[in-house]
Amino acid sequence: MIKSKYNWDITQPNTFISESSSDQFKLSPIVKKVLESKNIVDNQEIQNLFEGTNISHDYMLLSDMQKAIDRIKLAIDQNERILVYGDYDADGVTSTTILVSTLRLLGAQVGWYIPNRFTEGYGPNELAFKNAYDEGISLIITVDNGIQGHHEISTIQELGVDVIVTDHHEIGETLPDAFAIVHPMHPNFEYPFKYLCGAGVAYKLGQGLIEHPPQHFIALAAIGTISDLVSLTDENRYIVKQGLKILNNHTPSSIKAILNQAGFNDEITEETIGFIIGPRLNAVGRLDDASLACELLMTDDEEEAAFLAEQVEHFNRERKDIVATITEEAMAMAETKVKKGDLFLLLAKENWHEGVLGIVASKIVETFALPTLILNIDREQNHAKGSARSIDQVSMFEILSAHQELIAKFGGHHMAAGMTMDIENIESLAEGLNKWMKELSKTTSLDPVKPVDVLLTENDITIKNIRDMNRLRPFGTDFSRPIFEMDDLSVSSVKAIGQQKNHLKLTLGESNIAALFWQNGHLEPELQDEQPI
Repeated sequence: MIKSKYNWDITQPNTFISESSSDQFKLSPIVKKVLESKNIVDNQEIQNLFEGTNISHDYMLLSDMQKAIDRIKLAIDQNERILVYGDYDADGVTSTTILVSTLRLLGAQVGWYIPNRFTEGYGPNELAFKNAYDEGISLIITVDNGIQGHHEISTIQELGVDVIVTDHHEIGETLPDAFAIVHPMHPNFEYPFKYLCGAGVAYKLGQGLIEHPPQHFIALAAIGTISDLVSLTDENRYIVKQGLKILNNHTPSSIKAILNQAGFNDEITEETIGFIIGPRLNAVGRLDDASLACELLMTDDEEEAAFLAEQVEHFNRERKDIVATITEEAMAMAETKVKKGDLFLLLAKENWHEGVLGIVASKIVETFALPTLILNIDREQNHAKGSARSIDQVSMFEILSAHQELIAKFGGHHMAAGMTMDIENIESLAEGLNKWMKELSKTTSLDPVKPVDVLLTENDITIKNIRDMNRLRPFGTDFSRPIFEMDDLSVSSVKAIGQQKNHLKLTLGESNIAALFWQNGHLEPELQDEQPI
């Protein structure tokens, strides 16, 4: 018998949608069951889900918003030089593009800077800040970073440069001594929704500076929101729904060029962003200087966009090859550690490309369902640098915070983090993280759980039901694609397919349902005709 990798947890709803609500919103039985499984049952919640037009919170409720607006307008009035200091991922480059474009529309003297992942790392960089000061910058605005940049911000503020932090990452025990901090989780303010991404925060600041920002700004915010895997509920849902409309009806030249390079000419959905646009914007900063991605997003010239998108595509192909090589090596190391009984997988090796380690860590977590930290060892610099990914039961921010004395620098949130540390501390950190996990495992099950929304029969698989399901889109973090279970389907045929025979093609049940099981071609010998699954 083939054992499931997950414990299947079938949702048993205890609140239900009334018949009148079901009629009002024309809910098919299957959509009704999915919503009940996600505990979305009252009229207002259902309306918000389908329409998503009512949830755009007042930007003035964000922390220090008035202070930030006043300082920026003063800088523009006095012709001060402003620097937007961004980040090298898709959320960072969309944030940078939104804010720089906003300030340009206001006539500001504005430049932008994306730190290099490899030479400067994430967040405020002291040398970059001092260079800005030397060049006559008197106002720095961070986007998608800055909340952990205490030392760098204090240092530059002492030189007379004001810093406005706009960020969404976890806030530590203390706040940096910045001129203003615009952050949805600021402890002294009550913004109604805590989970905006960096581009979402930049968009809200843009709303504060320009009464009606250009519509493609919200499309950029949607790309940042999906790419950064923040909660796809409340205001983020509004941003994504509005952004997708604009991406389809008035596709910016930059996005058209990216999609042309990818050979994509269909409707743009959240999956298009998650699997085509986002990874390509991320690929540049993973391998080189992410400024190329910003230049692409900022241009509205079709020829220039096509030229820049071609370069971005080159980086994306290179990124895929590098990921495949490192993943193979990391998988072998992880298997050894799992056999040894490790519950936290710390994998470190020389000459691993730092820019893709987050992707590799995600693949390791997917395979072994254990929190994972992957580090590149740099002997010349005497440090190791890398990315961590977690499981639902473990906050990566909390577990790394508990071992902060062994780490030079880190930042992140529940499911992911980036960090730098001294090489000599790697073994101690691995021991400490595993000890922490073993303590946790005494009170918390670490078994991966697959939540199942609805139990189906073969008769439920119809074109109409598939179309009805699409009414619930966009899917994402905290509003995932529904997972269905069908029991005792007999196997009519089974075949391993693909060049390496690594995928499985099946025909199932009385209706001869065609099914594909990716990366599981090895199961072909274990499945017999008429075997129930």
